[in-house]
Amino acid sequence: MCWGDKTPAPSASGAGNCPPGSSAPCPLQCKPIVSIAITAVKFLSDHGLLKDYDTDWKDGGAAFPKPEWTPAKQAPISHTMDQAVQIEVTLQVTPADACPETGTLHGEGPGGMTFEQTGVSFKPGEIKLTLTSDAAHKVEKKIQELNFQISWTSPGTSVSVSPSTT
Repeated sequence: MCWGDKTPAPSASGAGNCPPGSSAPCPLQCKPIVSIAITAVKFLSDHGLLKDYDTDWKDGGAAFPKPEWTPAKQAPISHTMDQAVQIEVTLQVTPADACPETGTLHGEGPGGMTFEQTGVSFKPGEIKLTLTSDAAHKVEKKIQELNFQISWTSPGTSVSVSPSTT
């Protein structure tokens, strides 16, 4: 069956098929997803006040760039204690002619903090998801330097998300 975005539904053989007499254009085949890659994590609940300046105690330098995490670079953030963390995760699904899959993006952060969105359509191209940490696990109420590592999984999809840790 063809979808409104003209992407074929995967069948057992991996080929898309159209209803007889359909006038909608239908590709003959879509391919399995090869990669679900995390390309960026932006901390939406960051104060945005930290600057890349360590010459002296004066206010100088530019604010650290967003997104705060990419495979190539990571930047610090500041966050209010006892508050949930909100992030925007950017994913890249390949190949361009991959069959869409529906699954979950699940992340586990420090102190048991979880980020999760179910019913995600992992379709080819760039996907941006806004996730908020669960209410039971907020940033601990103390001044601290926290290594905010998140371990990621994608239950319900044919491939694992990579990298598995940001």
